[in-house]
Amino acid sequence: MATQVSAAEKEGIPPKSENEARARIEAATRREAFKEGIAGLWERKKELVQKKTQRTRMVQYLNKKASMAPERPDEVLTRSTFGPTSLLETGVVLDPLRFKRAEEARVRHEAITERKAEARRDALTQLYVAAGDFIVDEHDLEEHVNRVFAEPSEAAKLSPPRNIWDAPLGPITVAETKASMFTGQSGSDVKGSSYEKTESHKTTIRQKSVAEVLTGGRL
Repeated sequence: MATQVSAAEKEGIPPKSENEARARIEAATRREAFKEGIAGLWERKKELVQKKTQRTRMVQYLNKKASMAPERPDEVLTRSTFGPTSLLETGVVLDPLRFKRAEEARVRHEAITERKAEARRDALTQLYVAAGDFIVDEHDLEEHVNRVFAEPSEAAKLSPPRNIWDAPLGPITVAETKASMFTGQSGSDVKGSSYEKTESHKTTIRQKSVAEVLTGGRL
């Protein structure tokens, strides 16, 4: 702590000894250092206050500028549309093209229904045609198996095949039957004249024919 100026120094009385002179010099040095320190702290305080004031004014200016600035595009595009006004709007907006779309849907539905009905009629017709060959009891099954798997006789070898073992080709189709009616040939001749088959292929056709006969349906 700095020492105050003595009364003798104020009156200009010289020091009485060498120690007193040295003490006066040291006291004066401390007072000068203390004075410079106080002055430095005061300048530092004024600088800090000035910087704080400038920073506060800058923050206030930026806040005011931000509050008066228009909305950013991202805020406009992401802003929620729900609010008191929209909550009160409970009515349903009518589609101006509703009648046109309903008519198109009706036409599509009628077309789908017609296709389904036609497919059902075709299926019933095929079922009606195929019902004549259905096996409904054990007697019909035994008779059909005996006829299909009967051993060919010598006379039968010279005539058109009558059972599955004699058939060199697959079953005669309706188209081939119609062709034989117009050409005068048998169904087997029409089928045989269309293409040639190997023994393995003939065996595969025979097996398929047997399976179709036993199951009563096409494979």
